Amino acid sequence: MLLLGGVIFSAEYYLRTNEEASAKLLKKADRDAGWKPSETMYLLSPASRTVKQFSDSGKLIDVRYDENGFRIGRAAPTQKNHILFLGDECTLATNVEAEQTFIAAWQKKQDQHLQQFSLRSGRFINAAQPDGCPLLWLLQDPSRFGRTSVQFVLCVLTPQSFENDFRVRRTVTFDEQGIPISGNHPYVRPVESKQPTQFDSLFQSQLVKLGLPVLRELFLGGGVPADQAPLLKSFGTDLISSTEQEFLALLALEPLIELRKSIRSRGGKMILVYLSDVKEIAKLQREKSTKKLPFMLATDSRRAVISEETWNYHDVVRNYAIKHQIRFCDTSVFFNQQQSPEEYFSKDGIRLSLKGHQKIAELLMEYFSAKTAGSQPKTKK
Repeated sequence: MLLLGGVIFSAEYYLRTNEEASAKLLKKADRDAGWKPSETMYLLSPASRTVKQFSDSGKLIDVRYDENGFRIGRAAPTQKNHILFLGDECTLATNVEAEQTFIAAWQKKQDQHLQQFSLRSGRFINAAQPDGCPLLWLLQDPSRFGRTSVQFVLCVLTPQSFENDFRVRRTVTFDEQGIPISGNHPYVRPVESKQPTQFDSLFQSQLVKLGLPVLRELFLGGGVPADQAPLLKSFGTDLISSTEQEFLALLALEPLIELRKSIRSRGGKMILVYLSDVKEIAKLQREKSTKKLPFMLATDSRRAVISEETWNYHDVVRNYAIKHQIRFCDTSVFFNQQQSPEEYFSKDGIRLSLKGHQKIAELLMEYFSAKTAGSQPKTKK
């Protein structure tokens, strides 16, 4: 018994002190990639930390954050700031190395282009976060982004941005002008004064965490793939009508106006970038093939009737950008023309694959090159 107890104690101690070994055995990535629930800011950034995440190949990779909670690569970033990217899990891209994201790929292409002029681009900053959406960006702008001087801020929107807003908005406090002032993460729990029981301590055991998935798979069948586990969420938008979804989708974009004011006050420019997922691309391709009437967005003087079959977040974002004269880079134009768009995405159909990151980098560089030359970009508005 003493020998058995010693083995159990040693194994438990090893798993608790060796993060990489524990993650490999548990085969479970951190759903929030190191971000922690906050009592005032919804999610608190993992400043100056490194967390382990599973890549698309099933290997553990290091996801590093600087003092502001911005994701960085192995190399030290340049001092000059140039472009800051706001986004969600797709932009944070913890399923690939930092050097493989479209942000790093674009910076590399930009440096190669400027090298012939003996120039170097500024720092491209990955400021994305789990549950990223315009409301959360505005909420964290004064404390995180407002301290960083940049020339451009790219707000990367995805279909998940709408879902994220739906979840985050339930926990945000607004002032009399409708500006968010604080936001509590739904998983925040008040600290209890009572001491944890033996039952509570048991389920904190790494050995128990390791054994439960094995028992579940043994008695209930297969579990959740490691590369999809971080994205599984409890959404509620599928329980409301199409008209209500349209209203909430517009509401989810309203913080962009205040965010643009804040960025302009610091001498920067805001650009919207839209990334579809596999599900939305398939829907857009079906609509195109059936030659349905163009999507019409409701305005103050006219309210469009939208069916479940024609409603999508892409069209809402596009029309919103046009209405409010916000620069808009629509990468969906490229994907909608592909016969096999799924090859640009990971297995979950949401995050980008390595090929997808390379293509987005090319599209962004093409968009900026066209704007710099004073001509219209090939990606449509």
